[in-house]
Amino acid sequence: METMQFKNFIFPHNPASITVERPGRHAVFFRPGHGEVVQALGPGVKQVRCTGSFLTPTPAQTAALVAEFEEKTADSTPGILLLPGLGGMEAVLTELRWEAVGEGREVPYTMRFLQAEVTG
Repeated sequence: METMQFKNFIFPHNPASITVERPGRHAVFFRPGHGEVVQALGPGVKQVRCTGSFLTPTPAQTAALVAEFEEKTADSTPGILLLPGLGGMEAVLTELRWEAVGEGREVPYTMRFLQAEVTG
């Protein structure tokens, strides 16, 4: 099975949930004698939301895994986001939320990525 990857960080476990939104861009205008007309303006920016957990056998290993992710994704420039079964795209990490719970072996996260460039 494919694993998710962003830049040089390979996720040891795929997120529990990956949501991809691909909005369209449209304009609504009025044409006399025809009423309102919708015009397609092309694709919008894809948004990817992932929820899952960094999970290892020990709290120290989990802390190291979170630190590795933070280090490898700290640069705000776009990088390749590979999604299991969905291919890849150039994206930026726009949001990261993680929470230490329990004894620290599991750190749940939510991440949001935006497609870096839309052509067409």
